[in-house]
Amino acid sequence: MHDATEGGVCRGLWEIAQASDVGMKIERSRVLLPQDIKVVCECFNLNPYEVISEGTLVLTCDSNSIETLLDTFKEAGIDAAVIGEVIPAREGCYWVESNGEKTSLIPPEGDRFWDVFFNALGFKDDAISEAEKALCRELKEAVTWLEEAAVSNLIPEIGANLAYAPLDAKELGDIAAIPGRLLRFKGKVIALGEPEMGCSSYMGGTLLAVREHFPEARCVINLYNNEKIRSACKKLNYRVAHMPVPADYRQSDTDYYRDLNLVLSDCESLPDIIEIPDRINLERLILVLGKNLGELVSRVITLSNKVEEMK
Repeated sequence: MHDATEGGVCRGLWEIAQASDVGMKIERSRVLLPQDIKVVCECFNLNPYEVISEGTLVLTCDSNSIETLLDTFKEAGIDAAVIGEVIPAREGCYWVESNGEKTSLIPPEGDRFWDVFFNALGFKDDAISEAEKALCRELKEAVTWLEEAAVSNLIPEIGANLAYAPLDAKELGDIAAIPGRLLRFKGKVIALGEPEMGCSSYMGGTLLAVREHFPEARCVINLYNNEKIRSACKKLNYRVAHMPVPADYRQSDTDYYRDLNLVLSDCESLPDIIEIPDRINLERLILVLGKNLGELVSRVITLSNKVEEMK
């Protein structure tokens, strides 16, 4: 099973084939395409099979299980369809078009959804203050440092976001972040969008919660979490605070902020790292904190380099 996010159904299918060393024969006409999605894609000249499709699951199974799965999905109110079959790797990956023609099934070089999204919303809000514009410029410079430092080994599948607050930040609208996140693409870090005020409820809310305990905290970024990264943090003597594993591995937003506040209440000083544990349907992450952007960026780059050294 694989989620069809960046690159859509096309990339999701291709990644399954590559990971499993198999081929794919997919009938394009059998892929479910909601009418509203079709209309929007036609309006912006997008290929609906090659743009981000969050919420879509690509699943392979034994042919004997197909009817049971389809019946189960139907009972649950989930649209599903059989769109093709797994074939030997030597036969390759290809679409079967409605006229019977075969075309290669290869992932797009980039997801054009983001180009359209940010061009469509590319207006500038002249109402923001000079101080807020300066905050966004500083954040953009920090993002550029991370892009140039090639810290892609720390970027999680969901993408990272970097939130930055002025000293007097009180609410989400006071905090600058990246509206489209930082993503890992071909070994590089790419920012999807220019910094904006109040655009990241998760990282912005996290930073506000941290500042209730440590007002000197001004920035936070969420990064990948695995055994090697945790080991690197230990070798670097980073101060790490550990959030508890939630009951049944399920964590609502309310649970998240409750646990975060409990952990911070036990800290005598601002931690360098907060470790977020395993949760169902949520990626395991770490939060890197900083009193300024220079400190945070340096910490991230140092961590990335240490992880590379440990390979």
